[in-house]
Amino acid sequence: MKERKEKILSLVPALRALLSGAAMKSGSFVPLEQLIDNQPDQLSARLGRQVIVAGGTAEEVLASAADQKEQFGEYLFIEELGLLGLANNQSKIEQKLGTVRKVSRGEELPESVAPPQMKKPLYNKIIAITGGGMGYGEGIARQLFAEGANVVIMDINAEAGQAVASDLNNQKTPQRAL
Repeated sequence: MKERKEKILSLVPALRALLSGAAMKSGSFVPLEQLIDNQPDQLSARLGRQVIVAGGTAEEVLASAADQKEQFGEYLFIEELGLLGLANNQSKIEQKLGTVRKVSRGEELPESVAPPQMKKPLYNKIIAITGGGMGYGEGIARQLFAEGANVVIMDINAEAGQAVASDLNNQKTPQRAL
């Protein structure tokens, strides 16, 4: 069991970096014993997406994933370990993986949010705004957030910055404000 856990902990970050491409994707891993089914074709049917398969030693899994990188959509089944899901939106991947888990993750499962209907140029970008707690900075933060950016609000007035971030985060969107 300890060996499996070490293999998972060494593989998942490497696979995440290898399969992410230009922008680092969020990921979630479901161990084999927590999956409803351990057949990749059945998992693929439940997820509605192609699941690529890799197996063997850690080096063989990485080599296989690198070979299949062009076919990779969002899911990689690692034989004898489990299912890795990667996407630009953590909430989306958790929601989809919830359909193949035996047991729900309960409160840890993020609230589902609708994916954006059209790709926005600022979607999934991180932008820091100085003076973002009030005035022009607040307006800029709100506009960039509305255009799909994740915003980091920096202001000498911490309370005002926190208030703007809280207000933005109360909107049911996939991006976040800090």
